[in-house]
Amino acid sequence: MDFTEQVSRRLKMSDLRMLLAVAQWGSMSKAAAHLNISQSAISKAIKSLEHAIKVPLFDRTPQGVAPTLYAQALLRSGVAAFDELRQGLKQIEFLADPTAGELRIGSTEPLVPGVLAAVLDRLSRQYPRISFT
Repeated sequence: MDFTEQVSRRLKMSDLRMLLAVAQWGSMSKAAAHLNISQSAISKAIKSLEHAIKVPLFDRTPQGVAPTLYAQALLRSGVAAFDELRQGLKQIEFLADPTAGELRIGSTEPLVPGVLAAVLDRLSRQYPRISFT
């Protein structure tokens, strides 16, 4: 089994979530408080990740922690993974109820106050659970 497959089998979404929180809050204790879990659970998850990928993810200092280059690479992928998951869940929500969702519209400025405003007004009355951007 190659390295990537080995790590992907051990990596959990909750571990990525904890990694993102530690990077965002700059400390394991603050991340733990934000996620409403114990600091030891955060420390254990980060150590497990570091052991799995065989690189340090955070530089530990008296002021907190700072993501290493390795963590930054994993964080970019983690953010992308969560974004993709969110999009998939939105698609499921739309498929389950096609009267709700989000509609993004591009238009020229002259159409906005007249035709587009009238269409959006009618759509929003007919489908009140659709948001427009």
